Amino acid sequence: MRRLLSPKAAFVLILCAVTPIHALQASDMRSQMRQIDTNKDRALQFSEIEAMRARVFDRADGNADGVLDKAEIDALRQKAGARSPAGGARLDDLDTDGDGTVTRTEFAVVPPHMRAADTDGNETLTRSELIAAFRN
Repeated sequence: MRRLLSPKAAFVLILCAVTPIHALQASDMRSQMRQIDTNKDRALQFSEIEAMRARVFDRADGNADGVLDKAEIDALRQKAGARSPAGGARLDDLDTDGDGTVTRTEFAVVPPHMRAADTDGNETLTRSELIAAFRN
């Protein structure tokens, strides 16, 4: 399988954007899991994903005003190496209240593509669930 994204870009995009899990290589997924899995149980609890997304938000909020605007989202996409609008976080996808900015709460929510990978509904993504999503 050819590499679709660099590991750094894949890491940021799976956390920040609407990029499907199957667009990543298995090696990228392992690297991501190690970084997010703070309790080292080899699974990703939604709380761990939310905490990582909150940290990404804090780094992306360049002016520290508590919201991400279009320019900050675009800068995050550029840093992640997203080359197309479909490849990275978009303001419209993240701005759930439609006010033109993304709050930390809006940003930290586990994305739908990751919720869909949780086949047993226990708010934990096991390696096997991620691999199954990766293959689809």
